[in-house]
Amino acid sequence: MRESRERALAEAGLLSFVPRAATGSGRAVVFMPLAACCASDEDGVGGEDGNSNSAAQPPLVPPIVDVVLHKASDYLVRPLRDSQDLAAALAPPLRRLLLSNRENGAAPLVAVVVDPLDAVARCVLDRRDIAALLARAFGPATDETATDRPPPPPPLPVRVRGPRQLFLAEVPAGREALAGALAAAGLAGPPYIVKTAAACGVPHAHLMVLALSDDALWAALEGFEVWRPAPPKEQQQHDTTQAPAASFVPPPYPLVVQEFVDHGGVQHKVYVLGDELVYQAPARPSIPDLAEAVAAAAALRARRSRGGEGAGQAAACLADELVVFDALKSLPTLLPWQGLAAAAAAAAEQPPLQPLDPPALRAVARRLRWATQRQHRSQGAGGGGGGKGAEGLSLFGFDVVVARGSMARSDSAAPPPEEWVVADVNYLPSYRSGGARAAAAFGAVLLKAAARGG
Repeated sequence: MRESRERALAEAGLLSFVPRAATGSGRAVVFMPLAACCASDEDGVGGEDGNSNSAAQPPLVPPIVDVVLHKASDYLVRPLRDSQDLAAALAPPLRRLLLSNRENGAAPLVAVVVDPLDAVARCVLDRRDIAALLARAFGPATDETATDRPPPPPPLPVRVRGPRQLFLAEVPAGREALAGALAAAGLAGPPYIVKTAAACGVPHAHLMVLALSDDALWAALEGFEVWRPAPPKEQQQHDTTQAPAASFVPPPYPLVVQEFVDHGGVQHKVYVLGDELVYQAPARPSIPDLAEAVAAAAALRARRSRGGEGAGQAAACLADELVVFDALKSLPTLLPWQGLAAAAAAAAEQPPLQPLDPPALRAVARRLRWATQRQHRSQGAGGGGGGKGAEGLSLFGFDVVVARGSMARSDSAAPPPEEWVVADVNYLPSYRSGGARAAAAFGAVLLKAAARGG
C-alpha cells in the first residue's frame, strides 16, 4: 500500500512495528513495510512484465514474513472489471511482488495475501460487482442450498438493500430510451447521483454528480462541461451561493445512475475485521435531503418556461440542478444554493446523531462477508490471492444510510420499520476510532489467515 496509507494505519494503532498481542491468541503480531521490496522498474528491479531480468536477484519478501497485507487499488494503473486481468491492471511493483513466478509453475513468492487479490477484484473494485454483491447479500433468495458452503447467515432483523441503479455502457440513444431504462431499473425520478463504474484505484473513481432533474441528468450523461463542484470544505464556513467555476474532463463510460435516498443528512460508516469485530464510527453529516430542492428546481424551471426565457436561462437552470463533488475529499454537506442561515436552520432541526443498532449491524456485516465468500467462489476462486478456498473478504467497510421515510419518530405510535440502504463497500478502510480493540482484532484476522495458508 502507499506510504501515506501505511502511516495513517500506523497512527491509528493498527500497524505496530513492535510485537503486539492479538485478540484471542497468545501469539503476537508485528508489521514491517515492504516498500523497499516493491522497488520500481526504474530502479532496475524488474522487467517490462514485472519480473526480474537477473537470476541473482534476492527474494522480494523476507522469509520471516508470514502474511502480506495489501491495498491493491493503490497500484491500479487502469480500471478493472475482469478479475482475470488483474495482473495487467496492477502497476509493476505490486505485480512483481504478488504475482510473479506463477507463469513458469514456480511457487508464489508469498503463501498468504490478505485479502485474496481475486476476492478484492471480484467484489469491490467495480460498482457493478458491488451491486451484484449487495443483491446477493440482501436480495431475494436465489439458488443457495443447504449443502452450499458457506451456508447463508440467519435472516436480518432490519430491512436492508442496495441502491436502485442503472449501468450505462455509453451515452443513451435518446431521452426516451433513457427514460425507459430508468423506469426498468426502478428509478422513478430525480434526484439522481451519477458515478463512474470504477469504484476505486483510478483518479475519477470518486468524482460524482447530483442531478436534480431529468434534464440535468441528460446533460450530465452527455458531457462534463456543464458540471460544477460544490464549495470546498474550507469555504463552507462562508455564505456561498455560487460554486467556483471549474473545468472537468468527461469521465469514461461506463457510468452508473443511482437513486439518491433522502436520509436526514446522516451517514454511518461501519468497519469489519473478520469475525472478530464489527464497529461503527460516530455518525457524520452527509448530503442533505433533496426532495424540497427537486421540487423547487421543477417550479423554477416551470416559471422560466412560462416566461419564454431563452437558452441562457435554460443553462442557468442546469447550473442550479447539477452539483459535482469528490466523495473522497468531502461530501457536499452544504449545497451551493444554501446560505448559512438555511444551513443553520436545518442543523437546528436535526436530532442528535444516533448510532445504528449494534446487533443489527453485526448481522448485516455477517451477511456481507458471506456474500463476498459466495461471490469469490461463484467466479472461481484460485490464483491471485494466496490462501486456501474462497475466503472472500475479511477486512472491509461499508456505508449505511437510513431511508428518510422509514426513520422512527417519537410522535408516531407505530413508526414504519427502518430501511437501511448500504451505499458502498470498500476493502481495507481506515478503521478510524477503533482504538486498541480494533488493533487487537486486526492482528487476530491476520493470524487466522496465516494459519489457513500455512
